[in-house]
Amino acid sequence: MRYLIDTFLIVVILNLIVGCGKKASVDNKHIQDSIAQVEKRNRHIQDSIIKEKSLFAWGTIKFGTSMKNVAKTNIMKNCSIGDGYLMMDYDVVDEIRNAFYLSELMSFYAYFEEDELTSIELKSYPRTADHIDDLISECNTLSDIFQKKMGKPYTKKDNVDISNFNEGQDFIYASYIIGHKSVLIKLGEDYEGGEFYYTIFISNSDFPKKKHIPTKEEIKAQKDAESKQKDVQNNSF
Repeated sequence: MRYLIDTFLIVVILNLIVGCGKKASVDNKHIQDSIAQVEKRNRHIQDSIIKEKSLFAWGTIKFGTSMKNVAKTNIMKNCSIGDGYLMMDYDVVDEIRNAFYLSELMSFYAYFEEDELTSIELKSYPRTADHIDDLISECNTLSDIFQKKMGKPYTKKDNVDISNFNEGQDFIYASYIIGHKSVLIKLGEDYEGGEFYYTIFISNSDFPKKKHIPTKEEIKAQKDAESKQKDVQNNSF
């Protein structure tokens, strides 16, 4: 009888232990699920912030904005209008030059495809070799500005000197990426050699959003090119 009572007590205790274990397991799973949901929500918020930041091309101007609306902004007042681009007025460039101590900055272009802002390019004056250090110094100034806005550089070249330059070529000095937006800071030498420059290229691979619909002229030009190619092929070899 004593044996049966002891056995019964052991069974009851084991059931209690197992029951508590199951409850702890359920509670633990609930906690893990809650953590996973919070992490997912945080990732979603972070992705939304990154996407929003990546939409800005310059100041408050967003990628995808029409040429007409970009031309209306303060920074593009009195700009020159070309085929698929706007060139910032010299006086406004001078304001940027003075505000950020970029004495080598020469020009600012905004480029469009399908009437959507797709990229921005800043260019320095072409300079002789004795100004290479000045160009590099301004690239560092620009690099610091983009780092504050976009975080640490994706790439950054150290110890740049005249040996890094080649005629007719440029190279990436620093690059930044956030979402689908990228910034490339480049240094280069012109094709004739002896003059050096920097360019800043800001773009977003999501733009243009519109698909290009060929015009009648483009369709005709394509057909003419194909016809000429066939003619050359049929009358060669």
